[in-house]
Amino acid sequence: MLNRTLTSNFARLIFLLILGVSCHGTNTTEPVAISNVGPGSILFLAYHHQAKHPSQSVSKKRLYSMNVDGTNIRPLTDTSITVTFASYSPDGKRIVLAMGHPSYRYEVVESLKVMDCDGGHPRLLTNTPARFAVWSPDSRQIAFNVEQSFPGGYSIFGFNAIGADGTGERRLTKDYGVYHLSGWPKGSCLLGYVTKDTLDGTKTVDGNYIFLMDTLGKIQQRWGGGGESSWAPLASEDGRYIVYISTKSGTRSAYLLDVDRNRDSLILQDQREVFKEPRAFSPDGLQLLYNAGYSDYNKMRILDLRTGAVKDIAPFKDDTTTCLAVSWGRN
Repeated sequence: MLNRTLTSNFARLIFLLILGVSCHGTNTTEPVAISNVGPGSILFLAYHHQAKHPSQSVSKKRLYSMNVDGTNIRPLTDTSITVTFASYSPDGKRIVLAMGHPSYRYEVVESLKVMDCDGGHPRLLTNTPARFAVWSPDSRQIAFNVEQSFPGGYSIFGFNAIGADGTGERRLTKDYGVYHLSGWPKGSCLLGYVTKDTLDGTKTVDGNYIFLMDTLGKIQQRWGGGGESSWAPLASEDGRYIVYISTKSGTRSAYLLDVDRNRDSLILQDQREVFKEPRAFSPDGLQLLYNAGYSDYNKMRILDLRTGAVKDIAPFKDDTTTCLAVSWGRN
């Protein structure tokens, strides 16, 4: 019943987006209040910085949860670790988080953990360094980026998967490449994007592209490349729609792709504050959580995909805390 409702919502959404582009335009540099935010709760990372530029800070990122309206802010980790990424499981019962330690202008990733949504019962999943992790649709497995570093700061990536109980870790990609994992929508394919054309990372392509890859490491479908750059894809729960960032319009813009019809719609073109990355659809599929800003500055925002209205989320009212949205769960 839920999947049918989500599919129906997205069908209405495509029609509304077409109307929205013609009636409202796509420039949403000034937030417009959303009357009703979606259900569930949001995960975000926060870190305090004393340097002039937040990227020069070595403060550890803590993981927090909060209601979608910005209330009931709860810390889920302490300052003994830094969290680089976290995500709710599709069933809304657990959180996977990547951890490490901070360093100047970058973070050293060390391991993955799984814990309850209230921060309880944390347990080590794997010591394999992972920068990004996604849940399988049934919440039983977790796929993650595995990084292999080389002298001079060059890195390439592959995909691994492991059971949510920490068993059965295995390689999904045959070789390493500059692949970036983004999601695991319904079905047997992983969603991601690539910035090199060869698995050994030696030949660049003219633009990044988005792909769907099966669990044997074979790319089944791809979009972008050939003179344009497309990256940071985010799939709807049923896998029928993908939000992604592209420069094909001449500026950095957000698009909604109908996978079955292979057609996309421009949904956000922000001239003043860059659309950095989409982070999550709301549980009902009608709103989008994303990060926006420029340089070291960041805002968490919710975009109503029906109307184009935008809501800022600012859990901490100070200039020394940077917040990054990471996930939107059902709980």
